[in-house]
Amino acid sequence: MSMRYSPRGRIRLLELLLLLAVPCAAQEIRVCLYEGPKPSPEALRSYLGRYRGTVYLTRNGTAWCVVNRLDIEEYLYGVVSREMGRSWPEEALKAQAVCSRTFALRKLAESSAGAYDIKSSSAHQVFDACEDEQVIRAVEMTRREVLVTGSPPALFPVHFHTCCGGSTSTPDSVWGGQAVFGACSVQCEECAGSKYASWERKIPKALIGTALGLASVHSVQAGRMDAGGRVLDLKVRTKSGTVYSVSGNALRLGLYARAGDESFGNPRTLPSMRCTLTDAGDAVVFRGSGFGHGVGMCQMGARAMAEKGRSYRDILEYFFPHASLAVIEEEGEPHGDTAVHHGAP
Repeated sequence: MSMRYSPRGRIRLLELLLLLAVPCAAQEIRVCLYEGPKPSPEALRSYLGRYRGTVYLTRNGTAWCVVNRLDIEEYLYGVVSREMGRSWPEEALKAQAVCSRTFALRKLAESSAGAYDIKSSSAHQVFDACEDEQVIRAVEMTRREVLVTGSPPALFPVHFHTCCGGSTSTPDSVWGGQAVFGACSVQCEECAGSKYASWERKIPKALIGTALGLASVHSVQAGRMDAGGRVLDLKVRTKSGTVYSVSGNALRLGLYARAGDESFGNPRTLPSMRCTLTDAGDAVVFRGSGFGHGVGMCQMGARAMAEKGRSYRDILEYFFPHASLAVIEEEGEPHGDTAVHHGAP
């Protein structure tokens, strides 16, 4: 079953999602949003603008996946606008476009024959509709540009985050696994003036235990630290005397999952593991800097560099000193449509 969009009326996102409640024997519902260089005035809309491409409702067992299939450059319009925004300097937007394009193409190459290639979430890249001309211009000015490494050149494993707090970390130190060739920790003083540069959180030990799946937490101590100043692992002692070694990132993500809110202002989450720990009776006080995992490009650092007149090439060279800029050729390269997951798994 397919449903072609009718120009006689608007289909809003809420109305589209209500289709999930309609009994349907088909495995897929397809909504064609528009044809042409720009979304039509009647295209499917969010509060940020009109969606490009095609939206699919794909059945996955008893659930439905909401998937937006669109050209990868148009996908980047929606990513850069959410990851940074229209008020950011153009050179920072261009640096983000190159990072997000490289990240997306790596995911596209890794994806199997599933319903989608990449998620619209902080686990991958945040995406939404975009009609902002400044963002679109930044993407178009870097069209087909990616970061590569090695010989023959391969896509560099690019990551980025909101604020490093003074120093970035490597993927293996934060997420484990083998060291990534070319990835390194860099000092970053540019983000020192951001609102994420210093913070304090008092987290109840009971909440820490819940986030880690442990009962009756007695104490929490920092273990190893990486080159970026982040806590790699924690020693968690329960009231029964059992000591567990858990990764710092596991606690950060566990608190986010428990809170259901990844915003910086949530007092029951840890913005970063670049912090110190102090016992406070039935709670632990975390004092730290930065926001996010700390791997790759610091977005607040990139913004500050752009505001000082540095180019997007300067920004990328600073945060990825062992990577090079390259242009993906039109022919024979994995540069087609991207299927973005919006809905339930």
